[in-house]
Amino acid sequence: MSREISIRNFGVWFGMVLSLGVLGLDSPAIAARRNAPDRFPPNPLEIQAPDPLLPNPKAPLSGSEAEALGVALDGLNLEALAQLRAGDRAQAFETWYRELRLRRALGPMAEVEALGRVGSYAWGENNAPVVRVITRRLEQIQATAQTQNPPDWGVLRQLGAAYQQLRTPEQAIAIYEQLLTHARTQEDRTSELETLQTMGQLYLGWLNYPKAGAIYQELLTDAQARGDRNSQITLYQQLAYIYDRQQQVQPGIDARLALVELYTQANRLREVPQLKLAIAASYETLGELQKAATQYEEAFTLAQTLQQLDDAAIALERLGQLYRQEQQLEAALEVYKILLLVNSQAYDVYGMMNTYDRMAQISLSRQDYPQALASYRRALALAEQLKIRRNHFIRQIEQIDRQMNPTPPPTTPDPL
Repeated sequence: MSREISIRNFGVWFGMVLSLGVLGLDSPAIAARRNAPDRFPPNPLEIQAPDPLLPNPKAPLSGSEAEALGVALDGLNLEALAQLRAGDRAQAFETWYRELRLRRALGPMAEVEALGRVGSYAWGENNAPVVRVITRRLEQIQATAQTQNPPDWGVLRQLGAAYQQLRTPEQAIAIYEQLLTHARTQEDRTSELETLQTMGQLYLGWLNYPKAGAIYQELLTDAQARGDRNSQITLYQQLAYIYDRQQQVQPGIDARLALVELYTQANRLREVPQLKLAIAASYETLGELQKAATQYEEAFTLAQTLQQLDDAAIALERLGQLYRQEQQLEAALEVYKILLLVNSQAYDVYGMMNTYDRMAQISLSRQDYPQALASYRRALALAEQLKIRRNHFIRQIEQIDRQMNPTPPPTTPDPL
């Protein structure tokens, strides 16, 4: 019985719906949806409204007309920038939208350049809707440029730059891969190297160190073949940075050793001490302490000769610490004595105070209390000048005094 009622009710409901459809009537929900405004506003770059700057958009522009339009559009860009600086972001991008719609009349190169520029501002303002609109337009232009026979390589190169401005590295790299293939096919070595440079910078900027390293190594091989010393220096610097980021210690050492040789050949010796400091630190990481010590010694000698006293002091500090770690305490003391002279040359009172502190610590570890006391007293005198660490050195001196002059136990008087 209940089943028959259910079927009968369904038939009544279905008949009502059918009759509404036949009569052309809507339910309230259907009518509301039909009368609701469009939830997806038109793409602001596709609006076809007339513009006084371009009365007849379909007519080709003469040279003078294109020049005048370009000047007017540059004015719109300045207007948008002023609005953005004044805090009226919404109006600024509306003005830029107008500029971009009109730039289309000046050809794809001009339009893509403007799209990239405005996209960079949108990215900086974290304006995702504008970035999406501009990216979509760039993709349309890219599709057109790629389907031409031959492809429009100039537009594609401009597109690569625009994608970089919008921080979309995958799309930019895809463009540059095409440009690289084309340059190699045409045996255009200049374009090939320029494209590789751009790709290397792009990979490096987006922290893709393996890809960046491979490209810079390829560029380095070319620079070596051409004997281009300046390019080799730049590329070894980039490679050393990349190896550091990837914690590839030995390749980083090799890159810096090559830089030392190149700087020496170019008589740029002032660059060398800091390189040797970095090489020495890397050898320490590898546990090759004798090589590290040699690099520190060479860094000190050259820095001292060049009167680069900061680098000389750093080399001695690290060398002294290395000797202390290896329990070569006599060697460490000798290094610190030289460091005192360098500190004095540089009028580095703070450095002298710390050096005396290190020397005192070594003397204490050897139970040479008189020498430790002498070093701490010198450190205290300098600390009083600087008004720092005074209490620390006083405590150390008092402790050594107690060790050197222990208080005798009280005597028991003789019984009567």
